[in-house]
Formats: sequence, structure tokens, C-alpha cells
Amino acid sequence: MSWPVVDFAAAGLVPTTPPEAEQGGRTLAERFDGETLPMGTLWPGETWMRSVERAQGKRLVARGPVFHAGTELEAEGAWFVDAEQPSTLWFAATAEISPLLWIPVEPTVDALRAAIASVRPAAEEAARTERRAWAGYTDEVLVPNVYSGELTHSTVDQLTNYWLFNPFRGGTSMGAYTRCTASFAGLEMHFGEAWVWTLSYVPAPHAAAVQAVNDALGHCAYPLDMPVDLVACLLGFHYLEADELREVFARAADAGEEDTQFGPLLTLLAAVIYGTPALDAELATYAAHPVPLVRRSAAIAAHTYGNEGVLASLVDDPDPSVREVAVDGVHPEAPLVWANPIG
Repeated sequence: MSWPVVDFAAAGLVPTTPPEAEQGGRTLAERFDGETLPMGTLWPGETWMRSVERAQGKRLVARGPVFHAGTELEAEGAWFVDAEQPSTLWFAATAEISPLLWIPVEPTVDALRAAIASVRPAAEEAARTERRAWAGYTDEVLVPNVYSGELTHSTVDQLTNYWLFNPFRGGTSMGAYTRCTASFAGLEMHFGEAWVWTLSYVPAPHAAAVQAVNDALGHCAYPLDMPVDLVACLLGFHYLEADELREVFARAADAGEEDTQFGPLLTLLAAVIYGTPALDAELATYAAHPVPLVRRSAAIAAHTYGNEGVLASLVDDPDPSVREVAVDGVHPEAPLVWANPIG
């Protein structure tokens, strides 16, 4: 089987010798052996088994570059080739990253340089994309205990420990920059039991890798312009943006299920759009909804986030369960948002 001939050194990479190439492939296969899950990473859906499948039959053909973004620790990239696809190089931005998040690269020096540039921090003046998304409740999102390896609820303490050991981010707080692209991945705590993502990144040409993860999850979880190291940070948590939640609302309304679906979903939506002009406008809309449970949910959100106007509009509501919340007024410590749970 012929392998692509590439001048790796011209792209600033270190080519491997034939013995190193073979050993690198064996080490990769052992790491993704289908049995022992690497520490510091969550593997939802079919991401683990599909990563195992992709890791088989590879040779390590080059190493580099070394990344330092967001941390004093080094992260080194690796380049693999598959005997069944010799015309494609697979770029692993770090040794720990899921093979699903490897970047497919044409075997040319220009393509190698472009791939390397795509995982380096962008210029400070580069336009960034800001996103907020639902990450999950503390009692439903499970993270591995860093001492025992057992899955446990994502309380502040447990998630802090997991986050500190996550190999794709740097820094010491709940908000941190990713190791390669210096994308920002932050987590807010809402009303003492829920997590919300706050993200900032420069769009990256990693759509094929992100799509591979979405396929393994069975739905379009992550935007295709996200950098691979940012997606690696998010794996294992929910990722639902406001528009996705609104689509769920629409489906529930079409099915006549507002009374069972809107309540919990409105709580999620309020958390995701907190801090934006959309929060007051949408709570006012749902405060006028014909279903009492929806109005009650709007009142609860207004109580949580300090929207006095919405509560005032509901103090004379015909439903006693709605009035009960409205007359209570805003929570004395509203808004119940902990922007930086670690400090």
C-alpha cells in the first residue's frame, strides 16, 4: 500500500520514521481499545464506539504543532493516515481528542498549513461568534469522579474537578479558554441547579469533524462552524440554543401539549436568553398565554430573573396557581444566576 508523499517539515511538522509510524498506530489502537475510556472526557451516544472504529488501521506519519493557548501545559498535534484512505491525512489537534474530531486534510503542504492555522488562536481583531445554550440540570448531567472514576451528579464541586482535568481547556475557573483555538467555554449556574453554556469563538472550517460528532449523537447538536477543541469541551452535556427550544414549543403547541411541555421548557428558555432583550419580551408573551400552566411558568421565570412587569400583569390572573406566584414578587436575590461558580 502506498502512502502519500508529503513534505511535513515544510509545514513545520516532524515526520515519523517507519518504526515510529507503526508504534504510533499501535498506541492509538490501544488507547481506543473499545474497553477503557480515557479519563477527562465524556463519550455520549455512539461517540465512543465510532471513535474506536476510526482509530483502527492508522499509522502516525507526523507530529506537531505544539499548542499552549490558555494553559502552561503543552498539547501536541498528531497526523495519521489510513491504509484504506491513503489520499486523506487525519489531523488530531491533541492526543486526547476523539478521532471523530480529527480534521480531514489533503496531503499537500498548503492544506497542512491551512489546517494548522485553523486550530491556532485567531487574531484579536477577528470577529467572534457568541452563543448561549442549555447544558443541563445538575442531577441529570453526570461527570466522572476524578478519584474513583464513577459517574456522579454535576454539582459545583464535582464539575469543578472534572473541568480542571478536562484535557481540552486551560485556566482554573469555570470559564476557560480551549487549549488550541483559545475559544471561550463558560458555564453559568442558574437557580442553584442548572447549567448554561456561554461560548465565544472564531468560526473554524471544521464542519466535517463536527458533523461526524453530530451523526454519532443522532441529531444536529453542535453548530458546524465550531472549532473542534471547543466541541470536545462540550461533549457529554446538553447543547440546546434558544431557537431549538422555540421549535420544541411549536411542536408541543401543534400537538396540543402546552400544559405538559411548556412549563419545564420555558424554564430552560429563560435561562438561555437571560441577559438579552428577548427575555422580557418572551416572558410577557407567555404571561398572556391561554394555558394556566404556561402563565404560571412565565411567573416563575419572572420571579427567578427579577421581571417585575410580568409579575404585575399576573397578580389578578383568574387561575389561583398563577396568582400565588405573582403576588410573591421577585425573588429577594434575583436574578438567581451565578456567572462564575468557581471564583
